Amino acid sequence: MPGHVNGLSLAQALGGGVILWSGIKGEPLSDTFKGLLSGTAPTASSSQAINTTSVESAAQTDLSTGTPLPGITQGMSSGITGTNESVMKQVAAQHGWTGSEWTALYNVEMAEAGFNLTAQNPTSNAYGEAQFINGASEYAQYGGNSTSALGQAVAMCNYIEQRYGTPSAAWAHEQEYHWY
Repeated sequence: MPGHVNGLSLAQALGGGVILWSGIKGEPLSDTFKGLLSGTAPTASSSQAINTTSVESAAQTDLSTGTPLPGITQGMSSGITGTNESVMKQVAAQHGWTGSEWTALYNVEMAEAGFNLTAQNPTSNAYGEAQFINGASEYAQYGGNSTSALGQAVAMCNYIEQRYGTPSAAWAHEQEYHWY
């Protein structure tokens, strides 16, 4: 129904607002929640600087536990530009993957999609650089998106870190099974 907002969407929007406000204020997420629960209205002077480090940190926090989430986000990767390959290399470096780890990641990518953002497997829904089996929507699950080289690189690197730990381990799996 047009104009209808469900409870989950509203909760997600409010949660995002709280995270953003916490980052703007430069205070821990728990303090922002405590203030809201006590009925204290959020205030800030118009000259207050936004602490982008805090915003990025808050965006990587598990709201239920306050613990950091693994991986990097697109916001933390800002300023990365270039060819699809160079974007992937820069995101890999943020994970600490240089030298032989970059080579392993490069090998995985060449086996999967060759840095083609729109690569599609003809026999499955696999899509993009990471060839995520659930298609374009799976990129968001790993902190990225399917619409840009940066979004795809972030998601692929986060996936590899979560599942294998390193590109070398992912490459070993790719060599043995022809998928990672």
